[in-house]
Amino acid sequence: MMKLKNIDDNRELTKTLITYWDHDPGCEDLLDHCRISSNAIYPFKQGGEVRLIRYGQTDEKTREDLLGELDYLAYLGQAGLPVVEAVPMKDGKFVLTTNTQWGAFHATAFKKVSGIRTDQLDLTDDLIKALGEHLAKLHKATEGYQPKSNLRPNFFERLEWMANTIRQYGGAEELLPVIEVVKDLLSAVERTQANYGLVHYDYDFDNLFWDQDQSQVNMIDFDDAHYHFYHMDIVSFFSTLAEEVEGDQLDKWKRLFLASYEKHRPLNHELVAMAGTLKQYEDLYSYARCLRSVKEIAQTPPEWMVNLRDKLVNHMDLSVKRILSNEL
Repeated sequence: MMKLKNIDDNRELTKTLITYWDHDPGCEDLLDHCRISSNAIYPFKQGGEVRLIRYGQTDEKTREDLLGELDYLAYLGQAGLPVVEAVPMKDGKFVLTTNTQWGAFHATAFKKVSGIRTDQLDLTDDLIKALGEHLAKLHKATEGYQPKSNLRPNFFERLEWMANTIRQYGGAEELLPVIEVVKDLLSAVERTQANYGLVHYDYDFDNLFWDQDQSQVNMIDFDDAHYHFYHMDIVSFFSTLAEEVEGDQLDKWKRLFLASYEKHRPLNHELVAMAGTLKQYEDLYSYARCLRSVKEIAQTPPEWMVNLRDKLVNHMDLSVKRILSNEL
């Protein structure tokens, strides 16, 4: 979640950043199809093909994190996984860092993946099974990933960031002991090549595309990828699934997903039993990100920003109650 003060549909900035890439003229109408959340994302065309520029202020993330993300994407592509592909700038580089009249920004660009975003599809047994298989293959491929530089953060660093964010922005300090408990419980699990590595962390319907012609899942947005136990992705996906269905249908699709996953990669049952701890981690991280976002807001915010802030504050209040009510 971007700081609220940084959320801005700035078309002039976007057009300025796009000039660093080869691009087709006269496609300004495409900019209406933007998406602004953790980043600003705008489509443009290059040789008649749709590309997506993604950018954010340099105080939102580091250049090293972006380089680490792109290195991981390149590895997955070489391993045969259908993932989003980065597009180089005119100078052959992939990450732009530049000062503008609107501030300092990092920017990258990507090819548009094929298929329909799965949050726009009716969920079916077959789709749930395809996603379980896909995540298993992603984790299996990642087991061999051993980068030498630009390492993505790990869950210890993320937990420390959560605690520091709560202290810095005057958040719910009663969550600080919970962070320590989660850290202790996760630290007690032996980390191996089979159970621990780089996770997507945002394995969500709006980041997954179903290509019917190829019968495959295509994946985007590795912006949150960090080192964690692979089962974290499963817990995160089940949280997303629970927003769509409940009761017996939810239980059924969880079983289908896990059965499909396990056909291609074994589950770690120690971590299956720690799903509650992993869910606490997810809720704590979500709370800290929302806290950072709402505490940095424009001096004279527009009405939509005030409404968004109020919605996030309500989400945070519910998160605190849920976290404190769950015993670990």
